[in-house]
Amino acid sequence: MDQQLILDVIELVSSGDESVVGTSLQEISEKMNLSRINYIQSDRQNIIFPGLFNGTLFQSFSRNCIDQLILSLPPVFFKDLVRGGFDKATKSMGATIKNLFFYDKVITPTHLEGNHWTFTVVNIKSRSITLYDSIKSSIYEDQINLLVEFLNHAYLKYEKPVDDQRLEWSLNFGESPLQNNTSDCGVFTCTNARHVLLGKPLYYTQEDAPLLRHRITFEILNNVLLPTPDIS
Repeated sequence: MDQQLILDVIELVSSGDESVVGTSLQEISEKMNLSRINYIQSDRQNIIFPGLFNGTLFQSFSRNCIDQLILSLPPVFFKDLVRGGFDKATKSMGATIKNLFFYDKVITPTHLEGNHWTFTVVNIKSRSITLYDSIKSSIYEDQINLLVEFLNHAYLKYEKPVDDQRLEWSLNFGESPLQNNTSDCGVFTCTNARHVLLGKPLYYTQEDAPLLRHRITFEILNNVLLPTPDIS
């Protein structure tokens, strides 16, 4: 999805046009003359984009959730951490958030050097950081270590351990499908987040990326979350 298409979609959604609600992606495409959306026929279409061709989209959107207390950090968090350290990153989290160690997990879309996005999960209880990276490059290890420093700083500030002992964190790569281009990291990041948080297997592939883009666009425009099947 190119930049102008994104701007077109944002303009439509923010226009307050009530006719958008309940409108199908095909109808939205016709309304906006978005000839850049090419509908894809695939033998996996009802897995990746369930209900697209049988009219059941709104009757079947997912209500799944995980019984955990999860803190979602904003996309600017990691950039603020890299550029401004603990204080700036803390401000980007919002004034209402105090102690990270109150949560079971902390999640964030992570923007790394080279204009690459990944999905990061911090498991507070197991002291582990898992990076779901669609290129699995070790060049980002130094940047992720900044997150370890942030967590230890927060631990000392909010938990106030008697001995000021730093925590030991394990760094792991999650089993993310791999991209074979330089443009789909956002799609992989969003899809990995969905599957990991819902406890679903990461069964999609690079070939599914165009259909996943349609799915994400549809969900944003219609404010729904479609089902995520367990099957591969």
